Amino acid sequence: MLWFRKRMRAEIKRNSSSAENTLLAGPWIGEFGWELFCWQGYLRARSAEFDRVVVMSRPEMAPLYADFCNEFIPYQPLGVGISGFMCAGHLDWPDVVPAQGYREYINGNFYIGYNRDRPALSSKAFLRQKFFKYGSFDPSLAFDVVLHIRQTDKNRSGIRNGWNLNAWREFFEHMQHKGVQKVGCIGHPESAGVLEGCADLRGWPLNKLFDVLASSRVLVGPSSGPMHLGALCGCHHVVWSGVEENRPKYEKYWNPFSTSVRYIHDSAWRPSVDTVLRHTLEMLEAAKT
Repeated sequence: MLWFRKRMRAEIKRNSSSAENTLLAGPWIGEFGWELFCWQGYLRARSAEFDRVVVMSRPEMAPLYADFCNEFIPYQPLGVGISGFMCAGHLDWPDVVPAQGYREYINGNFYIGYNRDRPALSSKAFLRQKFFKYGSFDPSLAFDVVLHIRQTDKNRSGIRNGWNLNAWREFFEHMQHKGVQKVGCIGHPESAGVLEGCADLRGWPLNKLFDVLASSRVLVGPSSGPMHLGALCGCHHVVWSGVEENRPKYEKYWNPFSTSVRYIHDSAWRPSVDTVLRHTLEMLEAAKT
């Protein structure tokens, strides 16, 4: 049996003794954004080499693999604070299980990733991924603006939530004054907020979320997995982050279909409401064409 272990807490196994050429991949226990751009695309690119593809990930992630996966095995990691390709938090915070719970998955010294300091040295596996454009247009799911009001506490990442609810309400009110009528809020109900006057789309199945993003005009929020998903659904997005190094991921390396994006760098993760509003209105206008 030949296997390659990944720092992203997943592995690929190939059983050379089997008559059937099968790819067994996973379980994936890393962060959603890294699963989108450093795992599922890699498996899709490799899938043509195999007669059968079996993938393991969190139960709700099955739609990510439906276009090429023969069998999906749901696997729920015990921790809830896992983040990043290295699963930061598996040792440090009380919201995850002790490291021995991941003993089988946390070794190794290679990962499929983008070298932000020297892009040309990014792993070949990262550069050779194959992506699938998710979602279909459905007029009943078409929103002017979709918000991801990030409110997670995993790994004490509160600063990355960006605005507080008061700022989000101010932004929503300004949009209404500008004639924006149909707004929805996405995300997990336990880690994303919703505003009065907005459709509550939180907790929707992933395949339904694909259609929302493929049908809507602009997605707005701080950097997160759902914001990265917008790029794979063709939804224009306005996103902000506290680090400039995330810009090339949103604009190029994690944007395989060249989806329109406005990236705002603000070290405090709290750009002004006026700045985000201006970019959102400009993107709404561009989305009409």
